[in-house]
Amino acid sequence: MMPRKELLDDLQRLPLTAVRPAWLTTGAIKLGVLCAFIVVIGMARPRLSPDAAGWIVLGGGLGTLAGALAFLVATRYQAARSSLLDRSERVFAAVFVLLRKTGLPILGLVFFLSWTFVYLGVWWFNPDEAFKGLVAACIAPTARDVASDAALEAWLLQTAGNAHHTSGTCKMGPASDYMAVVDQYCRVHGMQGLRVVDASIMPNVTRSNTNATTIMIAERVAEWMQ
Repeated sequence: MMPRKELLDDLQRLPLTAVRPAWLTTGAIKLGVLCAFIVVIGMARPRLSPDAAGWIVLGGGLGTLAGALAFLVATRYQAARSSLLDRSERVFAAVFVLLRKTGLPILGLVFFLSWTFVYLGVWWFNPDEAFKGLVAACIAPTARDVASDAALEAWLLQTAGNAHHTSGTCKMGPASDYMAVVDQYCRVHGMQGLRVVDASIMPNVTRSNTNATTIMIAERVAEWMQ
């Protein structure tokens, strides 16, 4: 039997490599990066001036130029490795291989950024006319309502309001709860053959859109009634 010290020495000499889960593929990582980037951009609410947009466009242009140069160098390197093909075929094959390695998520991110830089460039060069063609006329508030801060504040005080989805008026709960109307199967307490299936049975208002929740409730009760 091998002594303990020698066994420990052998174990320390073994190459230890991190094992990545089978589901964590390169494509999944790239897709996760793309989704995270889009979520971050969607959460950001910057108020860019035309000058700030110009700096972003210049930085994006430099980044795009660096990426194009890197892609060109990688294409030439990949084409040089395909010595059995003609020159035109080698270039085409090299571009195809690099696009395959890059992956659709990253290409989608590049496309998304490209259009973002186009919009920012329009905003930088001509901020007064940048988005004028997208709106035919202002219905509410009108140009008169936004002519000054005081006019806009008066318009807001006259028109602002709140909206809500009515729910919870026919609460679900046990029969011991005097406020409950239906049980966990949406059957009305004390009555036979009567159910209530809508947003009114929610004991509390959901912290999301009530439409999807009501559809789920209806689908579930429909299964019970089959």
